[in-house]
Amino acid sequence: ISADDRKPAVVLTSNRTRELHDALKRRCLYHWIGHPALEREVAIVKLRVPGVPERLAAQAAAFVQGLRGLDLAKPPGVAETIDWANALTALGRKELDAGVVEQTLGSVLKYHEDLLAVRDAMRALTAEREATQGARAQLVGDLRTAELEVARIERVQEDDRGADVRREERVVDARPQRERHRDEVRHRRALRST
Repeated sequence: ISADDRKPAVVLTSNRTRELHDALKRRCLYHWIGHPALEREVAIVKLRVPGVPERLAAQAAAFVQGLRGLDLAKPPGVAETIDWANALTALGRKELDAGVVEQTLGSVLKYHEDLLAVRDAMRALTAEREATQGARAQLVGDLRTAELEVARIERVQEDDRGADVRREERVVDARPQRERHRDEVRHRRALRST
């Protein structure tokens, strides 16, 4: 390599898995690049994985971003998100579910310990979610039972009010027949005199 009048610029990238020599570090300028935002990562996945469904790209990127928050030996990068999206697309998947995540985690996690830790966390989360859904279903069932009971009580009260009205009508009609006849006669006389 001929440097002519300019010294070459060299860019080194590192995921910090291997230590760099101190002499090299002294001659370097450091620039830390974090992981992209979710929207940016989804855009990268869609660009690098032709035919990936929008929903799958978004779910895969969000899941990998969640993994980065865990205490893993090697948190997955964007390259792992792209690899995973490629694998899922090749399998014909349109969206993520717990089964496919568990089957394909090896595309994302490169250390067996990380894989086991995430699987355990997923199983615990799934069990917690199922328990919550079971409790929610029980609560909904209890609420529905209470609603039905309230409706039944309202019907009984409505029937009782109707029975009270009918009872009052019977009481009014229970006047002795003689009184009713006398009232009718008075009414006829009043009509004749006018």
